Amino acid sequence: MYTVEVDLDLPRLAEWLKAEHSNLGRPVKAWLLAGGRSNITIGLETAAGERYCLRRPPGGDVAQSHNIEREYRFLERLQASGLPVPAMLAYCGDRSVAGAPFFMMRFVEGTLCGDASDATQLSDRMRWATGHSMAPTLAQLHGIDLVGTGVGDLARQEDFIGRQLRAMRRGLQPNDLERWPQFAAIETALMTQRPAETEVTLVHGDFKMGNCIFADDGSIAAVLDWELATLGSPLADVGWLVASWRPPGDTEPRILQAPSTVEGFPGVDEILSAYQKATGRELADLPYFVGLAEWKWACISVGIHRRYRQELMGAATVDLTILEREIDSRLAAAEAALR
Repeated sequence: MYTVEVDLDLPRLAEWLKAEHSNLGRPVKAWLLAGGRSNITIGLETAAGERYCLRRPPGGDVAQSHNIEREYRFLERLQASGLPVPAMLAYCGDRSVAGAPFFMMRFVEGTLCGDASDATQLSDRMRWATGHSMAPTLAQLHGIDLVGTGVGDLARQEDFIGRQLRAMRRGLQPNDLERWPQFAAIETALMTQRPAETEVTLVHGDFKMGNCIFADDGSIAAVLDWELATLGSPLADVGWLVASWRPPGDTEPRILQAPSTVEGFPGVDEILSAYQKATGRELADLPYFVGLAEWKWACISVGIHRRYRQELMGAATVDLTILEREIDSRLAAAEAALR
């Protein structure tokens, strides 16, 4: 669907590692693991066969520098929490090393399942097991001790919904609102219907199958991509997971068809039941957070659409017609959830 060139000066990285982290081997090989529309992950391998990962903004985009440091800080403080996250190894704010700030983490072996094509490669047993691992891991994430881990110091805890709406709204330009006038009406509904915020937990911000690495038994070996992490309502993550979980055979337009559109995964109601059983959390306000998730997803997709249209994504390509139809579909889903 898209590609990104790996532009990394391995000798310069090796020089920095020798000076700052001599315990880590010098990489001789680099390849793209994930990327294209946000922070990217590059695989590294040493001559001895050790594997690490380097995460940085795409193309050395320094505008994302704050996000990459913030992502590292969240992961650093979650190391001893028991939550499955990659082991952090190093952070570098010196842009001369890799073109932008970056962090390095331990390579996690396992299976990725980012879309329907990945899901077709899994056995029926693995589809069942991976799907059933989502709710307990999300429940564990929402049970993290904010004070004990220090995560509670990394973001504001009040006015979560207001912060989400303002952050997403800033990314919409006048021509976006002209092309999709539903954005403004849905934003108004989200402001007027917002539920009381009575609970604050760690929020991943993009919790879905594509951001997990699965072990051979289907359990989650690592939760990835923490650049949207914050503190706020746990139902925001639940709503996002629901928005990512389409039924088998679903034909809604998507740039990436959800793994769950392949037979063999648990249904969304089963996942919600497992989450509620694990947490005891009421889900009465969930339709609101599904609407918020669909609206946010559409906002993000509009930004992606703009960058591709303006040819700011380098060698990356995407079908803009499908992306436009996905935006329409997600806005309709948001409207339906908020009725």
